[in-house]
Amino acid sequence: MKITDLELKCFIKRIEKKYPNKISCFFYDKKNLQGEYRKLGHALKWTWKIIDELCHDDEIQNFYIRLHKFHNWYIIRIGGNGKITFKMEKSMYEISGENIIQILNSENKEFIITASYTEL
Repeated sequence: MKITDLELKCFIKRIEKKYPNKISCFFYDKKNLQGEYRKLGHALKWTWKIIDELCHDDEIQNFYIRLHKFHNWYIIRIGGNGKITFKMEKSMYEISGENIIQILNSENKEFIITASYTEL
């Protein structure tokens, strides 16, 4: 097991322990993230802040997370059931800082967040 894989498994366990029954799946591409230990740690801290914000709303349930890398960018997709409120959306934009984040709500009370993190 490579260091990146271990770090991701620990990250997933932390989420599952703090927020049981909230996250249905966590997808990541081991090959794509390999050798990115230091930078990945920063991306995971940033992702944790977004997840933390989501999990404080009882209406948000059963969501998935997908993490992969494209050039110097970490792409995080989070989708699930519930509606992202304006207050939560504003908070996520503040968390994202200069990184890119897009938040979409559907009429069926489903949401998707696409965020890009880089240290450039």
